[in-house]
Amino acid sequence: MNTPFATLHTRTLTHRILSVAAVVGLLTAGCNGFNFSFTFIVPKKAEASDTQNVALPDGTRVMVNNEIGSTRVTVDPNATQAKIEITRTALADTQEEADDLLTKIVVTVTPPTAEDNTLKIDAPKPAEATGHRADFDVTVQDDEINVVAISATTLVAQVRLRITLPPGHGVDVVQGTGNIRAVALDTASSLKATTGSVRTLGANADVTIDVTTGAVEVEAHRGSLDVDIATGALNVQIIGLAGDDQVVARIETGGIDIVLPEDIGCVLKALVEVGAIDFRARDFDRVQITTQTRSVLDVMLGDGGPLVDLRTEVGGIDIDSQ
Repeated sequence: MNTPFATLHTRTLTHRILSVAAVVGLLTAGCNGFNFSFTFIVPKKAEASDTQNVALPDGTRVMVNNEIGSTRVTVDPNATQAKIEITRTALADTQEEADDLLTKIVVTVTPPTAEDNTLKIDAPKPAEATGHRADFDVTVQDDEINVVAISATTLVAQVRLRITLPPGHGVDVVQGTGNIRAVALDTASSLKATTGSVRTLGANADVTIDVTTGAVEVEAHRGSLDVDIATGALNVQIIGLAGDDQVVARIETGGIDIVLPEDIGCVLKALVEVGAIDFRARDFDRVQITTQTRSVLDVMLGDGGPLVDLRTEVGGIDIDSQ
């Protein structure tokens, strides 16, 4: 038995203020008469919160589009309706600008109808606000984003969505800049982030995850899993697979760390273009090896069954048991 799965609960993005100061120092030291200015300031804030409750007929699909901020979806077996907690935050270098921007952050909640059994939550970014991380400095704890500084004249809009659902409703979340967290999903769902991380905990459902730039963490997962990452890492723990489930992971640049039950039955395939695969047959109860090289792995664990297919172009693949 190998090292148990560990998740990263706190991540702090690199602060740019000191690095900018260092660059300025180097430039000014080496170039007489060269002027360079880049100013970060502590932002002024305007904030407003609202909670909406929406009845969900059987089979309602929940669709979320949040362009900047963070989204958390939790399935609660005791919930009888959807609860949507909305926090809108505006940041600027003056209070007047922050107050004005807050009025332009609009979140639309559209309840399901007889013609369209979909709950839609839409949080677009105001046109004048930035979504570029180079314009602001943040810390991230779990899925909570805290802007600690902004560049001069920058306007930052954020929407934090906390959505609680009763069982039996799939979700489709599209997040622009920011993070997604999903807890106890029980119906097939999809999670997509452009710049940010995705984390799921305790899903018992088929889940599809698509990330352009950012990390993906999947903890205590049961069901099919399909992950596609352009740049970022995947950390996943599978605790159960049914016969018709499959796990497919594709990464262009980044590593894969996966933990499987030591007594699992599956067909395990792995491929790396640049990097290496770390797999130890002794970590699992029964292993039949077809191919095992530094970059290619094809084995049957237990009696076989579901497919676990892992591929990365640049990065390693580490396969552990628990």
